[in-house]
Amino acid sequence: MAKWMKWVSSALVFAALASMPAQAKISKDGMLCLYGFEPGEKENWVLTDRAEVSVTKNKKEVISGLGSLKADSMARNDEWNEFLWTDIMLLPLVPQGKYTVYFRYTVLKKEGDCYFYFLTRSQTAGPGPADKGWTNITDEEGGSNFTIINIDLDDYTDYYVIIGIYKKGAIIVDDFAVFKGEMDEDSIDKAIKEEKAAREKKPAN
Repeated sequence: MAKWMKWVSSALVFAALASMPAQAKISKDGMLCLYGFEPGEKENWVLTDRAEVSVTKNKKEVISGLGSLKADSMARNDEWNEFLWTDIMLLPLVPQGKYTVYFRYTVLKKEGDCYFYFLTRSQTAGPGPADKGWTNITDEEGGSNFTIINIDLDDYTDYYVIIGIYKKGAIIVDDFAVFKGEMDEDSIDKAIKEEKAAREKKPAN
């Protein structure tokens, strides 16, 4: 093979690799991330300005540990109030990937036909058929629960997670986790407990 052909071939391979989406670090149990919203935890998520969003340390509101994420749209007049996004650079989801998303929540307030929602969306495709995993949370005020959502993505490299409030409401979210492939409740619980235990053993910075 001529030298110029070798150079072209190498260049094409490099370009193909550069265009491939980054791979998130996968733990042995398939966990890609666990956001516990604990004091001092690195903020690998994105909080929007479409609701009043903060990490609460109020013991009456915290679901797990010392902190939970609190979102409140009661003072807003918009219908769709996305408050949490994942970062596509820190949590890249691969095209046509299969994932399981888990999180715990407590509904604090809701007015009228308010509900809370989850989905994954491609930045390229935007709202529409490429949205995956759309789930509505319709629990009444005071309701505490968890949700497990299985997702099959389309062929886009820029999917991210959205959690939001439709109209006026308030919610607490905690133990947000994403896993590669399909996971059942027992496996998820085990993985989260092990990850939390491992973090507790790490020395403080």
